[in-house]
Amino acid sequence: MSENLRIDHVMYGTADMDRTASELLEAHGLGSVVGGKHEGRGTGNRIVPLGSAYLELTGVVDPVEAAGHPFGRWLSQQVAEGDHFLVWCVGTDDVDSVATRLGLEVDAWTRTTPDGTELSWRLAGLEVSNEHPEIPYFIQWEIPPELHPSRSSADHRVQPEGFRSLQLAGDEARVEEWLAGAALPIAFTPNGAGVVGATVATERGGIVLP
Repeated sequence: MSENLRIDHVMYGTADMDRTASELLEAHGLGSVVGGKHEGRGTGNRIVPLGSAYLELTGVVDPVEAAGHPFGRWLSQQVAEGDHFLVWCVGTDDVDSVATRLGLEVDAWTRTTPDGTELSWRLAGLEVSNEHPEIPYFIQWEIPPELHPSRSSADHRVQPEGFRSLQLAGDEARVEEWLAGAALPIAFTPNGAGVVGATVATERGGIVLP
């Protein structure tokens, strides 16, 4: 099976998901939907579907539970420093192959949407991304394509068409190694760390975030 790498989503940490969602709608015309809670981690999200990818607004929904899980603790620390881009995620059709190539472990995640649908996926490399946020982690969804978060119906005032580009700062050579030559719309800048900007394509032109 081919790895078939593509941008799946970009994670944006926020202390108030609803407020951030309202700001995105007001400033850029990008709507969102409630995602759900990450089981056992004390975190949750809202989804800004972009057609071929999505922006994930993520925050702590249960501080006590978050304090008992590594990801929850990490996210709590991040949002305490202010709202900002966290990490980015690359979709693949064979996360086991990616994990073997890069010497990573694969973890299973789930969340339940407001309508009761359970979404499941497998991740590799999230811990590395947390430490070096320019480096993407990898996801393989275990759901029908129509349930992918990018296909959600939101109250957009523009028609988004995926990410036109991501701006990154950090170890460019290591990112290239992780992507194994895949041509993704990324560009590096000398300033900052990790994801420092993103441009969403629309029929009216690009929307620069944040």
